[in-house]
Amino acid sequence: MEISKRPRMDYDEVPLDLSTKKNSTNERKTEETDLIRSNKLSDNDIFVVPKVPPQSISISDKLLASECALSQKLRYINFNFPVEYVYNPIEYAFQVHAMYVTKYCRSTKKILFLGMNPGPWGMSQTGVPFGEVNIGPEQYTLYSACDETLVSVLKLLKVEIVLGVGRFAEKRAQTVIKTTGLPIKVLCIPHPSPRSVGNENWNEKAKLKLRDPKMNAVEWMDKALEKAEESLKKGEVPVGCLFIYENKIIATGSNTVNETRNATRHAELNCIDDVLVFCQKNNYNYKEVFKNIDVVVTVEPCIMCAAALHQLQIRSIIYGCANDRFGGCKSVYEVSKVYESKINVVGNVKGEEAMQLLKDFYKGTNPNAPEAKKGRKKKVDNK
Repeated sequence: MEISKRPRMDYDEVPLDLSTKKNSTNERKTEETDLIRSNKLSDNDIFVVPKVPPQSISISDKLLASECALSQKLRYINFNFPVEYVYNPIEYAFQVHAMYVTKYCRSTKKILFLGMNPGPWGMSQTGVPFGEVNIGPEQYTLYSACDETLVSVLKLLKVEIVLGVGRFAEKRAQTVIKTTGLPIKVLCIPHPSPRSVGNENWNEKAKLKLRDPKMNAVEWMDKALEKAEESLKKGEVPVGCLFIYENKIIATGSNTVNETRNATRHAELNCIDDVLVFCQKNNYNYKEVFKNIDVVVTVEPCIMCAAALHQLQIRSIIYGCANDRFGGCKSVYEVSKVYESKINVVGNVKGEEAMQLLKDFYKGTNPNAPEAKKGRKKKVDNK
């Protein structure tokens, strides 16, 4: 597209910031001068506009934008009597809130605490009457808007665990995650409200829950899988195990059945031996230590190992894949029914990875298996 006609000017009169890129040769200068005088250059040919790379939007800015969008949606929800006023902290306290988010939300977050203020009307602070069960059709609009925002926040922060503060928050998170199919675990701690049932000694209960190994189940299982891979390389059945005490690994083990020619040397039993040595060195009461141990193992403990763990009254078992042939947690037999214990059992944590290691092992031949188990070919007597 040609530009409008301009007054003639000599090349030397063209300001530097309007000049085109200069060439060292006089021929190039003459060519450019003629083009300017003939008005055959477009504005883009004359003005050199530097290319500015697009600036990325920070996580905190995206989070604040999501909150503001939710705040706008909530403005259009009208509540019936007795609600007359709605206070929105995103409006009247936005500056302080934005400073906090900008300072502390600069990266993705593994754990998201999800909660609500107590009381039927949010203590007149949130303006979101989640706790009121009789708010009518507005409830569905309210839940829809908040659920949509929660999903966007979970994706933005790449959350792995949602910790619901109170049962209501836990159930809302479970509903959202089940609907969207996000690979996120939902846990719960009691609500600190004085009116919350069973809220005595809340501080200790909350701390105990935060030390729950399920909070770091994936990381622990990764380490157990490393032990299983080491076992596979040695020609053993690839099972890795960790014993965790006070959020620290005090024993690691893997199968040594082939190495020792002893069918009882499973990963869990090897760890039990290591814990006994640990207690002896530190002058600990082994019975009390075992009661506070969390076991992380790549494969569901067999009936033998599960019985040993229940006798020791360990606190919890987290396993990877099910053991369809010998499982003592539930696959074949529930050992807990015999001991009437209350050990917390969680399965299918990185179960696919654990199962793949077993498949890799059984593709080969166990060199220490009895001849009858190797699938040898029978000789045919033609006499």
